[in-house]
Amino acid sequence: MINSQLQSSSIKTLLQTNGIEYAQGRVRAEHFSEEMSLIGFVPCTKFYKYWTASFNVDLNGHLAVTPYLLRFSKESYPIPIFKKITQASGKKYNINENLIIESIIEILPENVLKQLTPPKGYILPLMNKIRNKDKEDLFEIENNTYNYIGKEDDFELYDGIGNLICISNDFLCLCTYINSVTGILNYIVLPSNDTVRVLSVSNNNEPINFFNE
Repeated sequence: MINSQLQSSSIKTLLQTNGIEYAQGRVRAEHFSEEMSLIGFVPCTKFYKYWTASFNVDLNGHLAVTPYLLRFSKESYPIPIFKKITQASGKKYNINENLIIESIIEILPENVLKQLTPPKGYILPLMNKIRNKDKEDLFEIENNTYNYIGKEDDFELYDGIGNLICISNDFLCLCTYINSVTGILNYIVLPSNDTVRVLSVSNNNEPINFFNE
């Protein structure tokens, strides 16, 4: 994790401070020497008892990237790439085919957890497996429809493929850079609290370098 001096410029901290972040601009990472461009946000859940994440995130995998999806291996599920992210705490989300809720895995009843098969973050297929009593605990029921209310540590990822919206309690940053040896464009996925924006000095517009070369 980046040191405390850099923490205030990390993507996650800036999101928590400003309320919204866009997949654009130049970024750096403490343990990676290349300056990169931030081009996307990727949902990622925390670790749980029965699985690690719905989308099989593997930071050591070989990335296959398209403008809208990425995949860490041939065996993993494609993951949507999003361009904007906001805090979701307290927001109301109607359960529909365009909503993915990664963070709900944390609060699903154990009897439901044991039945699930990937992709686990899609809510509509889960609704038939969740008992009415559990649904009442998990969702707000309004006019015979179900709504999910964003939890304190939830994030909303959007502006990606189609009209998809993803609610997740963590996220990764998809970045691109030119390999200084091969000259080839490369992609890398980094934790949001380790990805730091490169700021500019206002008087001469030279980038501030917080890192020791």
